[in-house]
Amino acid sequence: MANGEVRLVSKFGSSTTYQWNFGDGSIGSGPDPYHTYKNNGNYTVTLTATGPGGQSTSYKTVQINNISTTGQGIIYLTRNGLGTVDVYIGGSYEGRITVYYSSSTPDCGDNGNVTINKTAGVYNVTAKAVNGSAQWGGTITISNGKCSKLGLN
Repeated sequence: MANGEVRLVSKFGSSTTYQWNFGDGSIGSGPDPYHTYKNNGNYTVTLTATGPGGQSTSYKTVQINNISTTGQGIIYLTRNGLGTVDVYIGGSYEGRITVYYSSSTPDCGDNGNVTINKTAGVYNVTAKAVNGSAQWGGTITISNGKCSKLGLN
């Protein structure tokens, strides 16, 4: 399964109720539930099955390690007439914007913009028009496995 999804299968054949604790604060029911974890790690899953013979509890540790912990961000320009714009993340030079978008929004990786690959988190962005006509400050939030966008106006 991808991105933290697991399918859990009960081995208690004659049970009538199944209560699951997935070890991440979530619970479920049914004999064979699916559950999606949001973070990598080891989780102790608890199943309590009840049937004609009484109640039984079983524990199993599942390891989740396929959730992306990085994402992309694109910084782009929405105003014409500023020329090229240098972009900095936390004071470090990341690249140069050479195009602008008046009515559309670019995607991560589109040429002429600054696309960054970072660990999930919030980053301080500063940008300066090379000709000195404008500068910006702001933040971009990078999310796991996603393309975040910051338009400079």
